[in-house]
Amino acid sequence: MAVVGSDGVVVEGVVDAAFVDARGWTVVDFKTDVEVAGRLQEYRRQVASYAEGVGRATGARVRGVLLRI
Repeated sequence: MAVVGSDGVVVEGVVDAAFVDARGWTVVDFKTDVEVAGRLQEYRRQVASYAEGVGRATGARVRGVLLRI
């Protein structure tokens, strides 16, 4: 998926998982890094970009979830 943000920056990536239920879409990005804390803000922006792209594509409500395992 590629998403152009409001700042004109193109973000390209692969959504790890997405599903829809009565509340709308949920986009999940899995992280398995040993040390996630140092990159947490970056990862949050990444999943937010994915959620924005799914929202634009579907016109539905979307939430992004960062899952650290």
